[in-house]
Amino acid sequence: MLQRLPHVLKFKLGWCELTKVLFKLEDGALTETVFSEALASRGVGGGLGSRRNSSSSSLGSRYDALRSSGPGLASLPDSVGTDVAMRNTVCVSSQIGCRRMCGHCSSGGRFQRDLTASEIVGQVAAFAVDHEIGHVVFQGTGEPLDNPAVCHAAHFLATSFHKLTCTCDGVDCGPNEAQTASQPTICVSTVGSSSGIRQMSLVAPDNLSLMLSAMPDVERGEPLSELLECSDEFAARTGRPVALSYTMIEGLDTERHIDGLLAHMRGRMESHVLQLVQYHPNCDALPASSSPVRPSTPTAIRHCVARLREHGCRVGFGQYCEFPSALLA
Repeated sequence: MLQRLPHVLKFKLGWCELTKVLFKLEDGALTETVFSEALASRGVGGGLGSRRNSSSSSLGSRYDALRSSGPGLASLPDSVGTDVAMRNTVCVSSQIGCRRMCGHCSSGGRFQRDLTASEIVGQVAAFAVDHEIGHVVFQGTGEPLDNPAVCHAAHFLATSFHKLTCTCDGVDCGPNEAQTASQPTICVSTVGSSSGIRQMSLVAPDNLSLMLSAMPDVERGEPLSELLECSDEFAARTGRPVALSYTMIEGLDTERHIDGLLAHMRGRMESHVLQLVQYHPNCDALPASSSPVRPSTPTAIRHCVARLREHGCRVGFGQYCEFPSALLA
């Protein structure tokens, strides 16, 4: 059971207007979920965000205008697909805290417990009551593949979304048929677990994707080279590309780091894409000064994208909590 708390935090990251909601679980623990409302739902286009509307040139031009108005983001890479922004996205947590100690993340070292499959799915159900959900990303608090329940939850959301139910104060208030008519696209974002990736590849339906972090400052239990080989197996078994994510952070955006990304992509141009993510030091509503990590400049991001594309990489650029646009290109 999830009880939505009255405190709701709304904030903006670049061109994304996000709503962060705290849920109180049955044992009293708290977990957070982030909802990104489709631009079309905010008057930037017509109707709820849906795949059939995403190719509209008018929606695309309005989205480009909104994207370029973000602070310091004018003329940033043009690879952010309108499909990402035109569909509602729920970013779910998979753990309370996290066992991993990744350099640019504020959740590490505060692990309490794994969330159950029902608690994960319930985060989506709470928003599906009033919204058509286009994307679900496992990019909230916790390392998804450290939690055995994630595989089951992701599979359910990808294949049985129409069966979602939600009870509020003892009254059934589940989403209506129109809001669950189509299955959302699911992306599980991970710093890596070979066993978890292999298990996911065995059961992944067509609308479930994998995003593997290529960041050098994350805590992995296995070498990245071995995890990349597992991602090769995922791509071969499912027939879908794997996204390698890289958060754009000052000092980790040098020529040496770009060369490292190109090395990871060597021999994987057809099976993998690159998703660059803008870093926001205050995405947890903490004072920016609380973190020594700083985001890359727009110039550095543009240079990185240009170099990667020059070598034939398919590159997307997006925000925290977004579905990776590179997978929709």
